[in-house]
Amino acid sequence: MTSQKRKTQSIRLGDFSKLRDLPTSVSRFLRDRQFFGRKNTQEPGASGSGAQPFKLVKYFAFTSFAVILVAAFALSWIISNNAKKVLLDRSEAYSELFAENLNRQVFLRFVLPTVIQYGRIALSNKDQFERLDQIVRNVTRGMGIDSVTIFDSEENIISYSTNPELVGKKDRGGIEYQKALRGENNSVLISSGSLLNLLPGVPPFYCKLRTYIPFRGEEKRGEEEGNIMGVIEVVKDLSVDMQAIIDLQGRIIVLSLLIMGILLVVLSSIVMRAERIIEARAMKQRQLEEKLNEAERLASLGKMVAAVSHEIKNPLGIVKSTAEVLGKRISKVAPGNEHLAQIIVDETARLDGIVREFLDF
Repeated sequence: MTSQKRKTQSIRLGDFSKLRDLPTSVSRFLRDRQFFGRKNTQEPGASGSGAQPFKLVKYFAFTSFAVILVAAFALSWIISNNAKKVLLDRSEAYSELFAENLNRQVFLRFVLPTVIQYGRIALSNKDQFERLDQIVRNVTRGMGIDSVTIFDSEENIISYSTNPELVGKKDRGGIEYQKALRGENNSVLISSGSLLNLLPGVPPFYCKLRTYIPFRGEEKRGEEEGNIMGVIEVVKDLSVDMQAIIDLQGRIIVLSLLIMGILLVVLSSIVMRAERIIEARAMKQRQLEEKLNEAERLASLGKMVAAVSHEIKNPLGIVKSTAEVLGKRISKVAPGNEHLAQIIVDETARLDGIVREFLDF
């Protein structure tokens, strides 16, 4: 009987080992849950992952702006080149038509009467030269022609020109003169200048169209013979027209830059406002995450308190029941000392109340 009581007592007293294991259990619990020193396992930039699509939108927006700007420059270049081509084609056709009319007028009003009167053409004769000059100037008056030059057919020499300084000059015809001697109408554009001519202090734009046609005789009115008597060069000044095209190109570029500048300002304001909105949302998200982490820590704390309370309550119950048994035995063995066991019972009851308050919290 006595041995059985001792065995029972040893079993009950053996339960007090849980109190010794309590710190180890609590530390294991905290370590498993990483309650203290909890690290934020969120990857850097995860909270700003929503900004990634906006960065792409911003990139494509500014890229589109650059593409539109380049397209505007290309469009201005295409428009100006097309206008130049149309102007040159029309001017060349006009110069050839004028040169053919001049050919007819000179042949009918100068060559035939001069051959009949003098027997031959000699422009070194002052009267013949002045008569040809008067005919040419009457034909060119008001036609927008800068100058007219007639080359000899036997050698590359200027027989007549509305610019007296050129008369008698040799080898001024070039390839175009040789083509005209072979019966080919041809033109060459001589120009200098670009968009830089729009800047102040830069020399004005220079552009002249030189048209060469063979100077032929006519057998019948309106019909040309194969005999080439010389080469007629007609120079038409296109500087004003080309300057107008350059001005148009410059206005297109300036207008494009102005429009692109306005679009850039609007786009930049939209992007800056969007960035502020996204930053505010990211900050709000970080605050929510901090609150969530705090709530997780509080939940972990609650679990820890519940676990610790559970670990404490079981040994406390054993201590209390054991103290009550000891009190009964002390009253038989050593009367008057029962209050010692009652103190243990009262303190365990108070500690159990504290644990219950933790659980209720």
